[in-house]
Amino acid sequence: MIIKKLINLFKKRGNMIVLPILIGEEKYIFLVDTGSENSFISPKKKLIHFKEKLPCNLKVKGIGEDTITKYKYSIPVIFLGDIKIKNVSFIEKKDKNILFKVLRIDGIIGWDILKTIDFQLNFASSKLEAIDIEDWGTAKDSCEFNLLLDTNLPIYSIKNSDDIVQHFLIDTGSNFSYLYIPMYEGKVQMCHSFSIGINGIQLNKLFLVQNYCIPSNDNSLNGFSVKKLFIEKCYSKTPLILGLDAFYGKKIRFVNSEGMLYIEF
Repeated sequence: MIIKKLINLFKKRGNMIVLPILIGEEKYIFLVDTGSENSFISPKKKLIHFKEKLPCNLKVKGIGEDTITKYKYSIPVIFLGDIKIKNVSFIEKKDKNILFKVLRIDGIIGWDILKTIDFQLNFASSKLEAIDIEDWGTAKDSCEFNLLLDTNLPIYSIKNSDDIVQHFLIDTGSNFSYLYIPMYEGKVQMCHSFSIGINGIQLNKLFLVQNYCIPSNDNSLNGFSVKKLFIEKCYSKTPLILGLDAFYGKKIRFVNSEGMLYIEF
């Protein structure tokens, strides 16, 4: 694997990762959120000539109550460090949004943009890196997973030792990892947690599971352990959501051109 370009160091704000993006001559700060289908931006006077009305009102789902938005910004080109990305759209989200205020961000770069490039989140060095594959191989301590191609989010599949297919979502817009099942028979403990999202703040009353193992795609012993998983009782199409806490000190390689994910630990 050859890493050709290094994007500016990402920073931690509220235990979430933010990244500078260049639009025209201006630099804006965006939250990197693979768990968001769309990308968002707060109203910008300097970008008003890119503003368009949506063909219909869009309901934005997230933590808290759903909200309605009417406009988007169609940008011909943006730069993530050295990476040039053409023809992107940001849905307008008002400045009153609590997520934007708490994290001091201008917007959210979601999976609709991120899926167009191959990149690596290096939590050991706090870098988002663009990758170019020449002689692809995996590190000794790594796992690989297949991307589900019929989804609008980074959802990956694995088979456990009983050949049962399991799915999980990578959500860099979440501080925590969640397991959405009606009942968990293992040892748990009760705890409370606040979640900050695109539409507000939510108080969660949750059960906690410790040291949950994610098996590798090839059924080898090279699985990796998630130290903490919160149990949610509500229904989700993806029963396992891995947030940032699952990847501290690790590297996540999103090889979207091949529909693969590699986690090095």
